[in-house]
Amino acid sequence: MDLTDLARKLLEPIPANRSAGPRVLRAADGTGEVAIGPAPALANVIGSLHSSGLVALLDAAGLAAIIGAAGDEARFDGSAAKAKMTTTATVTDANGTEACTGAFHWSLRRATA
Repeated sequence: MDLTDLARKLLEPIPANRSAGPRVLRAADGTGEVAIGPAPALANVIGSLHSSGLVALLDAAGLAAIIGAAGDEARFDGSAAKAKMTTTATVTDANGTEACTGAFHWSLRRATA
């Protein structure tokens, strides 16, 4: 099931994501695809995306994949008390050339009041 709209709603307003600017293109079937446009504030000394921008992309793609794996929005309601998972991602440039790969090992817990 395609949960792209839910991923956008949850991820794009996060302050770190608003700064870095990743846009969720797809979150479905356990995969996530995000993009970031040219961001001079995130450029390194040679004008390409700084490692912090790459990590922001990997993070957003991983979370979009987790959301996309939920199957439907009702299953992504925060009722799971604890979950562990691993996501992997590849960052490519506009020409499809691989820039980096990364993995996150997630240990998620629901916040309690």
